[in-house]
Amino acid sequence: HRLDISTGGLVICSKSKQAEVNIMKSFRNKWVKKMYIAIVSGKLEPQEGTINDFIGDKMAITKYVVRKCSRSIQYGWISTVELYPITGRKHQLRRHMQSINHPIIGDRRYSFASSWPSTNNQFLWSISVTFPHPKDFHKLETYFSPSFVAEKNPTGKDGVGIEKTEATEDSDDEDDAVNIAESGLCPLEAVAADLQVEMVTVEIAEPAFYEDFRQLQEKIWIDHVNEHGQPVDSEREPGTAEALFL
Repeated sequence: HRLDISTGGLVICSKSKQAEVNIMKSFRNKWVKKMYIAIVSGKLEPQEGTINDFIGDKMAITKYVVRKCSRSIQYGWISTVELYPITGRKHQLRRHMQSINHPIIGDRRYSFASSWPSTNNQFLWSISVTFPHPKDFHKLETYFSPSFVAEKNPTGKDGVGIEKTEATEDSDDEDDAVNIAESGLCPLEAVAADLQVEMVTVEIAEPAFYEDFRQLQEKIWIDHVNEHGQPVDSEREPGTAEALFL
């Protein structure tokens, strides 16, 4: 898979050609669960949700879970969130967070570049990837093959027979398939367990500069309150860009 130049974190590499082929097919077939960690401006509510919004002329879907909200003088609030892309549109996570007025801090393309800290860091990091072990790929490939699916589930209504189309060379998308590992349309983990497919999860810790940034924002907030009292907008929940950048 790929990461934007300003996004950090996990990238999966293979140790053999066959493993490379099978891992690439797993990504193409959307048999992979990816989780990103981001810090966004504003207090994101509710604590869990799904963003369904078009990017270009195609529907894009992102799930999110809020880990923590912290006070900030500059942004009102900042929220640390887990992001789960269900589809794979170009810059999907960055564009989705901007679309709900909670832009990713440090995103200088889709948000308020002049308002971000003087750092090259964008607070969007890939920290977890789960995928089928390459040695067991053939089991899923057989299970989800068109002929097997047609025999098992002619209508496709239970989610197994999801129609998938690969991206063309000039497409912005990873591909047009829904991520069945995340969508809930098909219980991939249950299928993998039934087929005795080993699912591999690779995880890394949240980068250290995230906590450094949160602590700095909270320290500035506390120092301001101690010296000047509550900011004028402290009673207002800054859910929009206009409230955040005063």
